[in-house]
Amino acid sequence: MIRKRTNDRSTNRKQPSSLWKNCNNLLALKQIHATLIIKGFNSNRAALRELIFAGAMTISGAINYAHQVFAQITEPDIFMWNTMMRGSSQSKNPSKVVFLYTEMENRGVKPDKFTFSFLLKGCTRLEWRKTGFCVHGKVLKYGFEVNSFVRNTLIYFHSNCGDLVIARSIFYDLPERSVVSWSALTAGVCEWDGAEEVRKLMDDGGVRKEAGRSLIEADDRAVMQFLFDPKPKLNSRGQVS
Repeated sequence: MIRKRTNDRSTNRKQPSSLWKNCNNLLALKQIHATLIIKGFNSNRAALRELIFAGAMTISGAINYAHQVFAQITEPDIFMWNTMMRGSSQSKNPSKVVFLYTEMENRGVKPDKFTFSFLLKGCTRLEWRKTGFCVHGKVLKYGFEVNSFVRNTLIYFHSNCGDLVIARSIFYDLPERSVVSWSALTAGVCEWDGAEEVRKLMDDGGVRKEAGRSLIEADDRAVMQFLFDPKPKLNSRGQVS
């Protein structure tokens, strides 16, 4: 599961007011929601964004309530759609992220680069390989395959599905291979027989694993962080040590 970060740029949020800073449980969220309704702010776009974000992302166990609130919003903006998809992809029922995207598409709402990343993360957790391939097709259709954020998520998805050929192809096409890219490629090595091949790619690229450290988390397990050596150190056998 990817760590929840309230300062993530994918949310495009302004700094929350003191009202939201004290909202740390479902009861408090419901009380704030009731206050918004009483004071006539239940249709305020900024207030609804904070309400959705708190329910879907920051308060444990509030995702179902976020879905209830979201269902009452007549015209959710792309931020609200993405927030619900992000929270759903990390929830106990990640299949909802697919249904959210289908509804969003039916309403004619145009997705952005973050939309597909959250959708792919849900497909990865569900192990929905065919659905993920369809999402990959959508990425190509909307032209987001050039975005590094989406590419890394595609690498992560295909790697976890055992499609190393596809994951490696996307990886090779990256203009710059960051630690996120390496982590995405190696995320599924425990699930398929490509570990040796990935290790060779790491050795050839002068990449080493730093023991006891992680960059991201996937499915509640640590994914390795890799550090780049400008000049890889070779042992007597000519191998990267």
